[in-house]
Amino acid sequence: MAHENAKAAYPDGDGGLRNNEQLRSALDRSDTPATATTQAPRLPLLIAEWRKNSRESVRVAIEEFKGTPCISVRVFFEAAPGDIRPGRSGLSMSAKHLPQLAAALGAALAKARAMGIVDAEGGVE
Repeated sequence: MAHENAKAAYPDGDGGLRNNEQLRSALDRSDTPATATTQAPRLPLLIAEWRKNSRESVRVAIEEFKGTPCISVRVFFEAAPGDIRPGRSGLSMSAKHLPQLAAALGAALAKARAMGIVDAEGGVE
């Protein structure tokens, strides 16, 4: 899957797949408040991307809608070689809900692991 459009849509993102270590590092850096010596990242900011199947990928990004920071989890598909487009499947909400969303997803992951649906490393069993 070509990621040229990903770089255009997410200027600070690499448009590629990120592993957990890269994601944790990016999140750790994002907790640092912007000062005169550090600039706030430009939005949209691609946080993570992974393959859903052979034609689709899932992207997590911080975006802005009508001046409000938002968190977006959306499925993207390759309409033609190099032509990556957002699909209709996804979730977008004000970033103020991010702590509750993160807590809920963490609880869902713990429950899925306890039920044997997901292994300890996060993969499907």
